[in-house]
Amino acid sequence: SMEGWLYLSYDVGPFRLFSNHSLDVLTYRGAYFGEAGIESEGHLSPGLEVGGSFGAGWASATFNDAWFGINQSALNRIRTEGWLTLYLRPHAYIGPHVEFNTIVDPGVRAALSRPTFLLFDVTTGVEF
Repeated sequence: SMEGWLYLSYDVGPFRLFSNHSLDVLTYRGAYFGEAGIESEGHLSPGLEVGGSFGAGWASATFNDAWFGINQSALNRIRTEGWLTLYLRPHAYIGPHVEFNTIVDPGVRAALSRPTFLLFDVTTGVEF
């Protein structure tokens, strides 16, 4: 299929408001998913950064029908996440990340074998 994406964000003091939108324009024409939320991150020390976000996502009936077999639009999910980034050297870093995600709409929730999950991962990288 083919999708179009739009990411918007706006800094409000120490927070960033964000909104992400996806629209399928080919196979599932009209399948739309949107998310909005708030995020913040900052340095605890020169080599340690901490951040977190909270968001809610909604979907069109076409999206929910294509992915879950539920032909209704809904407030699909809420999500919260947090992360740490430790800079080992000026351009090398490592950091744990945790995300909690749950489906809130009863119809979509019933269609899933695992409507809530907790994800832990570690990111490593080198910046150029």
